[in-house]
Amino acid sequence: MIADSDRWFRSGSAEIDAHRDGPTLDAAGLSFWPWAFARVFPVSAATSHAAWLAQTRDAQVGAVPCLGLIAARDRYDCPATVAAGRLWQRLHLSATSNGLAMQPINQPIEMIDRERSLGRRGDYEALIDDLIGRDWQATFSFRVGYSARPAPASPRRRLADVVMR
Repeated sequence: MIADSDRWFRSGSAEIDAHRDGPTLDAAGLSFWPWAFARVFPVSAATSHAAWLAQTRDAQVGAVPCLGLIAARDRYDCPATVAAGRLWQRLHLSATSNGLAMQPINQPIEMIDRERSLGRRGDYEALIDDLIGRDWQATFSFRVGYSARPAPASPRRRLADVVMR
């Protein structure tokens, strides 16, 4: 799973310009010195993942005033999944226009699928069921609060690169 995520990570300007997608150091929420260090001195995958875990646990989740879940009756129902995505878009746009910052933190939901694909016990599903019950299934999770500093824009593809005629 980590190897698959690593393929999406864009570490330098050339990769960002070539792909215009994926997570980047610039949009990782790092303060200046860790960001500058990581830009100048690339680190091993193990060090990068340990730093990501610490940042997620301590700063992105541990210090956030609010975490949210979007749930559906069946997370694998395509219309329900599309509706959840539309709801996220509306929430995110509304929050942004009202001065709030939001960020997907969907790893717990992804881990439900990962455990199923590996035939493992559903530890993540059980944890989320403890939060919301069994009548609903979480399909998206996020954090929300006030940002300490403006977030840099994430790379985006040009419209001409994604529209098919």
